[in-house]
Amino acid sequence: MSTRTPTRLSEIEGAIHLRMTPNLLRDLSARSVKFGENRKLAFIEENGVRWYERAELEAFDKYLQEPWPKRAGAQRPNLPASIKREIMLEASGACPICTHDASGEAAHIEPVAKTLSHHPVNLIWLCPNHHSMVDNVAVARNVTMITVKVVKELLVERKLRLLKLEHTAVAGFLQLIREVERLTHLASDHALAEAKAGIEAIANIDVATLGKAAAQFVNAATAPKKGKKGKAKHKPEPLQVLAKKVSKSATRAGRNKGGGLAEFATNAVDARSRFLVDSGLVDCPICSGQGVRKGMDCAACQGDGAVGEEFASRIDPADFNDVDCPICRGTGQRSGVDCPECGGEGHFERRFLERVDPGAYEEMDCPLCEGTGKRHGDDCPECHGERQIERRFAERIDLSSYDYVDCPLCVERGYDPDCPICDGNHQIEGRYADRVDLADYRNVDCKLCEGSGRSEHGDCPACGGEGGMDRRVYDNIEWSRWDVVDCPKCDGSGQRKHADCRHCGGEGRMYREQTWYLD
Repeated sequence: MSTRTPTRLSEIEGAIHLRMTPNLLRDLSARSVKFGENRKLAFIEENGVRWYERAELEAFDKYLQEPWPKRAGAQRPNLPASIKREIMLEASGACPICTHDASGEAAHIEPVAKTLSHHPVNLIWLCPNHHSMVDNVAVARNVTMITVKVVKELLVERKLRLLKLEHTAVAGFLQLIREVERLTHLASDHALAEAKAGIEAIANIDVATLGKAAAQFVNAATAPKKGKKGKAKHKPEPLQVLAKKVSKSATRAGRNKGGGLAEFATNAVDARSRFLVDSGLVDCPICSGQGVRKGMDCAACQGDGAVGEEFASRIDPADFNDVDCPICRGTGQRSGVDCPECGGEGHFERRFLERVDPGAYEEMDCPLCEGTGKRHGDDCPECHGERQIERRFAERIDLSSYDYVDCPLCVERGYDPDCPICDGNHQIEGRYADRVDLADYRNVDCKLCEGSGRSEHGDCPACGGEGGMDRRVYDNIEWSRWDVVDCPKCDGSGQRKHADCRHCGGEGRMYREQTWYLD
């Protein structure tokens, strides 16, 4: 299908395109996020409305994915507060894996040591425990990373749904007018005379909803700026004109209980037609202005029910006709499961046909195990022992990631038979080495004993008397467990039954953690 892709996007369309919120989009336009650089997201402002060029959005997105500069002596680039806030709000402030809503932090899905980037698509809000599991290559298994990536995608999809709901508010407004028109015709259909009262009741609810929404839009619309002589500089936007007409018509219909519905439908439809003309739009030729096709948002107009005149002229209706899926040949099944191209339907619209590459589904020897099904005595991790793999999967395999490289921690510290990364083997596969952030293995002073290794009664219970610990361990400790609190058995007095309290040894105080195990 030959259709024109819009090159200029509104603020909310730009946010959806980059899979982020309008708030972050505005922040990226207001200030540079990379240390020592001045680049900001460019925009165009016309009549108080911001527009973004699609090419600029895509170029800036690529810029964010490129390595970020670090301050001198820093282990990693600084994470901007605006991006951290974006990730936190995306997850509603709670770890999306366990729902823990305290002490959350922005975690990198691909290690920041590898990417040196804080692009939001690679960040997810996690509790310290799951953050540590993702970062620690010794315990991070495929299932952990798959879970994190799936949950991240779900969070992004939820955010995009909310943005699209806001974006399609106008579409819903226009579709509701269409629905009132349809219900009015049904109410006047003699074949449905028995249900006329019920149909009109439904229509009247829609009229009231439309009137309320229109009135709210009119009240919330920004008042036009005044010139020196008090005249408006700009005429009202087409949507404002539509909303005002619909609001007035709904008010009149509410007063006229008898024939108000038909009058409202006529006025609202006329106002809708005027809105389309003033906005340079026409009814979508695929859904006939309904915004819905096959029970879903129309793919041609994205559920809006209307498209630009030039865009409409480029639409080929035949591209929206169903054709048999060439991969499953119309059966909907492939190798005993739903076909991955048609989702088990056996067909899809012709416009998708050119995206299908039948050659990608041909079986070939697994490039990692070279068709043996084995690697180092175990089933090949790519073909799972099957020896062959579809070309679409084979092309995604990075063979170099399976090469053994020196353990990065041993390179820094020297050989350690108890190395937590390589278990004393000196080397690990590159795919694991890329996940290692050496900053997580640097020793830091224990917060409880401040590096002394001692507490009031002997070795520090947090660090075991070592005085320090790896950063990854430090970050994963809930330090409040070591807060000193009153002994709950003696209420902090140190005495119980005229003798020293046996639980606190007469001190009257103990660590919070100790209170958890009192009988």
